[in-house]
Amino acid sequence: MRIFLIIFSLFVFNHAFACDHSIEFPSLTGPHSVGYKNLEFTDEGRDDPYNSGHPRKIKVTVYYPSSNTPKLEPYGDEEVDFWGTELQEPLESKDITQEEFESILRELKCTQVFKAKDATTEAGPFPVILFEHGFGVTAGSYQRMLLELVSHGYVVIAPGHPNIATTVIFNDGETAFLKAGRNALMFETAFLDTQFVLRQIDAIASTIPSMDLTKIGMIGHSLGGATTIKTTRINPHILAGISMDAPISHDTYDYDGDERSVSNLDSDIELDYGSDFEKPFLHIFAGKPMCDPSSVHLKNNNFKAVIKGTEHNSFADHGILKGKISVLKEKGWHLGAGNADASSYQTEMIQLIQSFFDKFLKNTPVNLMQKNSDVISVETTKD
Repeated sequence: MRIFLIIFSLFVFNHAFACDHSIEFPSLTGPHSVGYKNLEFTDEGRDDPYNSGHPRKIKVTVYYPSSNTPKLEPYGDEEVDFWGTELQEPLESKDITQEEFESILRELKCTQVFKAKDATTEAGPFPVILFEHGFGVTAGSYQRMLLELVSHGYVVIAPGHPNIATTVIFNDGETAFLKAGRNALMFETAFLDTQFVLRQIDAIASTIPSMDLTKIGMIGHSLGGATTIKTTRINPHILAGISMDAPISHDTYDYDGDERSVSNLDSDIELDYGSDFEKPFLHIFAGKPMCDPSSVHLKNNNFKAVIKGTEHNSFADHGILKGKISVLKEKGWHLGAGNADASSYQTEMIQLIQSFFDKFLKNTPVNLMQKNSDVISVETTKD
């Protein structure tokens, strides 16, 4: 089945569809347009655990404020392949037909977001946010959030972790598919990849001169959230961090509707439980969280938020796509993003994230406790 998917995806990538209509992501609300560049780095000192005998190679997409006129571009080839992978099981179980499968990928190919490759860089300087994706998705599966942050004056660095992401397509067309398991090797590889990318920060800044390297924050989802917790704690260059529904303990939750069960992460996985940060940190949890939010102890400038009505995938673009792709919408599939309409939570969630970075990277006077609403519950403490 995987061979079929690769062949079909290549067909999609190399043949232009006549789109009946383009699907657009929400317009950006900030004053800046968004440009992006795809960079590649090779860690010559580290063997790739998923490609033995070869050094570890990382793709990094950098999104940055641009002075160009706003422009729409396709969502992304990696993201189309990701959804093709996600749809294998319903296709094999006949929950969708071959025609519906092709229709979904066709609409994804016609989905557009506000970004422009190699656009003119705006002068800046702009604070930098390192973004870490979750296991088995792609770095570009969070464009609703990332592009919005850039439009408000941030440079976002988004590494794609080969064989941990579903798909990473390098500039020469080489493609790395998912190989990793949910184990200690995956966690350690993602962490080492992140440290390597941070060591390339000057090289990245040479291509995006508007980056302010004195103001670096970090945010990540799921596996990326765990990586963010660990990296923010130990790396002196990271001034503030945000985790989104991260595994903060080995007891994780699975859901069948509203029924919750406990599953255990491998005990060999080294986790940072996220409590008592000496730096500004925000833990964001889904309404149906991956781990128990009450286990996190907060110190001064530490915050905890719950986004009501959400599930684990609500932090990615799943919440947008389930309401825009025809077949998914007709079937009412929530894609692990909950039943809530994305417009009912994503705007407030992104505003909370932006406000946190505005406060701790831009020194803007923001009271995060004022972000409490019917959608978001925010907690903090004072030492």
